Amino acid sequence: ELVEVPPFDSVQMTTFLDGAAIVEREDEEGHSLFGLINNHGDFVIPTNCRYIEYLGEGLFSVSLDGIDCDVYDSKGNRLTNEGYIELGDAADGFVPFKTDDLLMGYLDYKGNVVFPAKFTTAYRFDDGIAKVELYSRNILLTTYIDTNLNYPMLSEQHVYTHISEFTDGFATVCPFSQKGSIIIDRNLKQVSPVGKGYYIYETLGQGMYVCTDPVPKDKVDEYFILDVKINRQMSVPYNLLVLATSTTTDSGLIALSSNRYSPPSSPSTAPH
Repeated sequence: ELVEVPPFDSVQMTTFLDGAAIVEREDEEGHSLFGLINNHGDFVIPTNCRYIEYLGEGLFSVSLDGIDCDVYDSKGNRLTNEGYIELGDAADGFVPFKTDDLLMGYLDYKGNVVFPAKFTTAYRFDDGIAKVELYSRNILLTTYIDTNLNYPMLSEQHVYTHISEFTDGFATVCPFSQKGSIIIDRNLKQVSPVGKGYYIYETLGQGMYVCTDPVPKDKVDEYFILDVKINRQMSVPYNLLVLATSTTTDSGLIALSSNRYSPPSSPSTAPH
């Protein structure tokens, strides 16, 4: 359990995060120990913890032994007592957690388990949805879960072998049931034409993508730029890779550069 420690001479401290700051000191053997102080300078968690990490939304991951961790609030209240091996970033009212059996689920901000540990990976919520991964018949599948903790998207229509991050309200996904990528909005609705699949290598922003056709490597002869409705905007020879280091500008123009570049090893295994 947490106990007070003697005063110490030197300390490292983070900036204040939701009314609390993480402080660090060294013990007699030179090991780092961490605690938490409030904005009055009072300790709410003494410096005898192996690590403390800020999760966001006024919550902290605290480990007394450096192995298991639990959720604490900025006042030092312990909200869980399970000894999780990992806690993720807090957002939209949920905190991902990982148990000893390496499965993940979600807690609410009071520390209650609101979705049991059944996912291989459970990501941070972002604007109402979170990406989750799980194995089915030895295949790693990816889908989304919403803040109602529903995932009806675990139908064939909404199970993917790859999911990108959302950019400008859209994400590229590779459906389990077809070749190539499609584009979906935050309601998981497909916005690219049904039956149109492409290997999408880069997201340029403002609904523009660098793609190739979903054909064998030796049949690919060009890259092209697609908009979110799958209209071709520009084509370049396959041996010229469009570099997306310079992306769309506020004026809606696309700033691109090209370099001689070897084609990707296999479009079918490297969509982004």
